[in-house]
Amino acid sequence: MTSVLKDNQKQNYLSDLCQVIKKKDYYELIFKNNEIGKLYIINDEIFRLIIQPKGIEELPSVPFSCTKIKQNQKDYFELSKLLITEETFIIRNQRYSLRIQKKPALISIFDERTNHYRMKQKQPLLFQDNCTTETLTQNDNEFYFGCGMQNGHFSHKGNTVQIKNTNLTGLGAVACPINLFWSTAGFSELRNTWSNGIYDFGQQSPTYSSIMHFCDIFDNFYILGDNPAKLLANYYQISGQPLFLPKFALNLGYISDLSSKKVDNTSDIAINKQNWLTAIEDKIKLFAKKEFPLSWIIPDFKSKATFDINSTKNLSDYNINFGSENLRDNGTFGIIQLPMNNTDNFAIIDNLRNMHNQLDHQNQRIWLMTNNGWAGIHTYSATVNGGVGGEWEELSAQITSFLGLSLSGQPNFGNALDGEYGGGNAQVNLRDLQWKIFTPLLFNMDGEGNIEKTPFAFNNKITKINKAYFNLRRRLTYYLYNLLKQAQDGFPMIRPLCFNFPRETYNYTTRVNKEFMLGDSLLIAPITNGRENHEGLSIKDNIYLPNDRTVWIDPFTGKKFPGGFSYDQLTFSSWHLPVFIKQGSIIPNSLRDANIFPCNQETAILYDDDGISRQYQNEQFATTKIDSSLQNKTLVISIAATQGDFDKLDLQQPTYLTIFTDNHPQNIIATKNNEVINLVETNDIDTLDDQTSGFSYIANFNLWPEFSEYTKSNHNIIRIKLVSQNIKQDHFKLTINNFTYCNDVQMHAITDSALIIPKDFEIVPKSVTSKSMTVRWSNVPTPINDHLTADIELNGIIHTNISGNIFTLHELQSNTKYHLRIRNRYLNKVSEWSENITGKTNPDPLEYAVKDIKISANLKSTLEMPLESLIDFCPASEWLSKEKSQQIIH
Repeated sequence: MTSVLKDNQKQNYLSDLCQVIKKKDYYELIFKNNEIGKLYIINDEIFRLIIQPKGIEELPSVPFSCTKIKQNQKDYFELSKLLITEETFIIRNQRYSLRIQKKPALISIFDERTNHYRMKQKQPLLFQDNCTTETLTQNDNEFYFGCGMQNGHFSHKGNTVQIKNTNLTGLGAVACPINLFWSTAGFSELRNTWSNGIYDFGQQSPTYSSIMHFCDIFDNFYILGDNPAKLLANYYQISGQPLFLPKFALNLGYISDLSSKKVDNTSDIAINKQNWLTAIEDKIKLFAKKEFPLSWIIPDFKSKATFDINSTKNLSDYNINFGSENLRDNGTFGIIQLPMNNTDNFAIIDNLRNMHNQLDHQNQRIWLMTNNGWAGIHTYSATVNGGVGGEWEELSAQITSFLGLSLSGQPNFGNALDGEYGGGNAQVNLRDLQWKIFTPLLFNMDGEGNIEKTPFAFNNKITKINKAYFNLRRRLTYYLYNLLKQAQDGFPMIRPLCFNFPRETYNYTTRVNKEFMLGDSLLIAPITNGRENHEGLSIKDNIYLPNDRTVWIDPFTGKKFPGGFSYDQLTFSSWHLPVFIKQGSIIPNSLRDANIFPCNQETAILYDDDGISRQYQNEQFATTKIDSSLQNKTLVISIAATQGDFDKLDLQQPTYLTIFTDNHPQNIIATKNNEVINLVETNDIDTLDDQTSGFSYIANFNLWPEFSEYTKSNHNIIRIKLVSQNIKQDHFKLTINNFTYCNDVQMHAITDSALIIPKDFEIVPKSVTSKSMTVRWSNVPTPINDHLTADIELNGIIHTNISGNIFTLHELQSNTKYHLRIRNRYLNKVSEWSENITGKTNPDPLEYAVKDIKISANLKSTLEMPLESLIDFCPASEWLSKEKSQQIIH
């Protein structure tokens, strides 16, 4: 891709900087060859730089999505200072200085507080025929994110990405480009253009990054922040905050075209208005009968017919009668389906803006959906895709796609359960639904293929498991809704491990790109392949649980895992998705109800509002702060009085806490408004509900009772009820002495000289591929050999729970050197490590693919899937002909 830059004949680097003048509201930059520059100080952490080459008179039209600048930017400009040295012009604000070297003209941003550079240009801006390129210095430990839905990876170091919609999903495709990237060095860049681009984050050379767009003028926002959330929040200051979806959007939806019906599975015939409404009602009734009540429906997906919005007014009442909640008519949300060949970035956003403005007079929250994007898409729309579906590879690509969108400022997205087309594989259907329960939007997209796309399309066993997960989704609605609110401030719902655990370099690698955090509390590691053992249990390798000081709890079973390890050979029944709760989590169930997994100092702000209107923008919402502190076996929990108000807020609702513990509490001291209150102990939760205030200790508690048919949990909890006359006035404090949780988990192994080091540790000859290598070893016979497992350290990360004497390490990077060593483990005791061995994975097979192939066919191609797709080195692209034939390609 970088060859695009080299092939241009006319190349002009930005000339030397001669003068900087402080104007009325911007700095003017004058260069030797008459290029014109303007620097705007938006605020302390946002700069905008515009540079026009000679001969280009007008500024580009500014995308409306990038111009929501606060009115007080002039104050920041006036407070800035211009300093001049012999070599550099320095523009200084309160914390940062933008340094522009004179000869050559190089721009850098220096953090005066931490005394280091956030960003440095490696060479002057390059102006070519219809493209501009910025080249940045790249550090060894610097990683890059953003750029939208780059299917296949979300961490871009060492890769080149296209800022261009390829109209494809899958590995190598770009379904929703966003012209924003950010770096772990603490800066972000938003190129202010509608033109496509190519970003090389070190593929050509690991020492620099090349940011190119096909436009004549350089117009760029530099955004600074101390962490990813701050960078995204500052991006929202320019582009606007994301949509805050209504609460009903979090539950099950259905997308289809019910305006026609198939005849002989080949052609469609239109149906009249009344039959259309009947078809909608029948679909709602079917889902309710199957105990999958719908919360929203789009009945005119891809339909050419005009749907009468007024005719849907009775649907809400109809839907509620059949067990669904909050069905909205088609006037409060919609779906934009652009022609597949429409790659006009301006048109995409402009269409959304126009529809957004049409609905802006309503008090209800606006909810639009589209399958495309550009910078600012989050302000107007959620991003949804169908995908092909039915293949394991789709699951992996969608996980990384979601992470990429999250880190690009788009927190609202979803992909159809089991895809839009394809399907037929029950295990893929099941595993796909399981992990998508923990994503922002949950919906089926039906009617596009030959296979039914519903959660009850397969046998009773699959349907029953799907139903349990659907009910779990409803249980988690309040937690998910709180995450939607946090996304307004730059904390996306779906996050890669590096977002929550930034100090672990491993979390930036492709080794962990198939797991994610749901907020701060839940780690999800989806099953993404069909590997099974002889008992039919799914085998999951490479589940990395971060932070060697953290315990992770399986919510289904109560089993606890120490962090800092990559777990291999874990097995999971078909109902069991690998989910882990981080110790220290406070997970809300309502405004005054939370599950607490105590550890050290933790704080949570529980949020609620009416869930549907925009009155939250007028301070119509409520919050409750919960503090939990576990120090020296003393647990102290404080529940503050609720702040704020909104319509229908129950001021007399009780406060509930579910505190996870190792054992029965010796004593609980409770205060209400600093006065001691008596807590009556009851034998069970049902009896507790009849008390005014009290507690109950429950052993073998099932956190998610939807799965009680499949597993017996061994959680121990203290359930507490506190009655309040007015939650806005009453605050509570609990003190539990001699309290422990996860105290039985051994966080660090003990080296035992009696355990013998494994022998003959080696890489199996001819086992190495571009993504895997197999190792083997032997052990001296001992009485405990049947109980030994192995730990294998791979480039500093310990893989544990490995049985047998041979193991294949999967999901490795191609053409990469790995250092390995091994030790034996017996319970919490380990042997010494073996000597290191070294292996290297093979190059990517695509590197050996024949290039410069000429291809032709005797059939015409569809516009969206041309013949060239067969030889474009993009795994996601395919050729689709308009006709059928047995003799095609030459």
